[in-house]
Amino acid sequence: MSGDSMTTKLRHVLPIVFLLAVAAGFAAGLAVFPHPGELAGVKAGIAERAAAGKAPSVAQAMDLTLWWVCAGGLSVTLGLAAGIRWWGHGHGPVMGAGVPVGRPVLVMLAVAAVLALAPRLPRMGQSFWNDEETSMQDYAWGEWRQGKNEQWKFRPAAWQDTLFYNRGGSNHIANSVSTRLTLSAAAKLGIGYPGGSNSRFSEASARTIPLLASLATVILFGWLIARAGYPAAGVAAAWVLALHPWHVRYSVEIRGYSLMLCAMLVSLACLWQALATGKRRWWFGFAAAEAVYLLCFAGSVYMAMAINGLVVLHLLCGKTIERPARWSALRALVGWNLLAALPVVFLMSPSLPQFAYYLKESKRMIAFTKDFGWETDYLSHLLAGVRPQGDAAGESLGLGLGDLGM
Repeated sequence: MSGDSMTTKLRHVLPIVFLLAVAAGFAAGLAVFPHPGELAGVKAGIAERAAAGKAPSVAQAMDLTLWWVCAGGLSVTLGLAAGIRWWGHGHGPVMGAGVPVGRPVLVMLAVAAVLALAPRLPRMGQSFWNDEETSMQDYAWGEWRQGKNEQWKFRPAAWQDTLFYNRGGSNHIANSVSTRLTLSAAAKLGIGYPGGSNSRFSEASARTIPLLASLATVILFGWLIARAGYPAAGVAAAWVLALHPWHVRYSVEIRGYSLMLCAMLVSLACLWQALATGKRRWWFGFAAAEAVYLLCFAGSVYMAMAINGLVVLHLLCGKTIERPARWSALRALVGWNLLAALPVVFLMSPSLPQFAYYLKESKRMIAFTKDFGWETDYLSHLLAGVRPQGDAAGESLGLGLGDLGM
């Protein structure tokens, strides 16, 4: 057998092997998590906690949801493996590849990323506030707690908390995982850890991934615009983003927003290449990046819907697209989106019982719906990026509209 034929065969076999391995993982989950008919004890425990004013535990939320997710995931994965010829073998070009980005533009984009370090690096060592503190205490690192004997003891966050605990919807899972891994690596290297204590951490180390993601976002943003045929606009956009106050803020915040923006642009770049070439590696990059940004912030599902909706319109309405390539690309879009959804649904499903308890018990949310405060809050965030009102003196939960004029 020639080398070329062996490579071709591997290209066809490896995706099926990958899908069957994922299916095996879901099948194992069916054996690990309790069957819906065995949930009486779990539901009784949830009721007891609710009576005591407590949300469902992480283990209870997992037991309540993950068997169903594994059953659905197994069905979807086996279906994708069986129908891989229908969606996973590439297609002809259905979109232009854009224009090459010249070296001078790339240099200017790199300079913009270097310039972006100036307002970001001084913020790397800042202490954590509000949601950042919650991320560190509940999901990524742990917290000091005072025991019954009034002695303080450090409680590290468990991996179960990192992946599935979601108090009030505040866990940006991909960010929590990356922060935890970054802090663990820094601890092993002894970077920024006074006394070598595992209960201490370096703020700058924790902010490393958001910073790197923000620099990549500056370059990718400009590159995509230049690739569309507007090199000057791409360079200008990169430089504006490098110095934009809101992007500077989120670039070093221990939340999912910086990584989300970067993953969105990566998904767009891969999607463009996938539509232009039909090659499977670009579809895989699109699906992987889409899963990452959805796990960075659940609200980004609206962006995913918009991007995929626009692609569907392009494929259905494009007059120069050949019919076979049109339908092959549509099938690929469906298949790769299903694949991207698998890790997102698995990791997010245990959040649903926790969200339900939060929405039921939160007096603040109930008050919002009674006096239109929710709508005011939403519009204020949409238009200005902050809440309509700031906090009382001594609190630091966030800025309000009035603080912007100070």
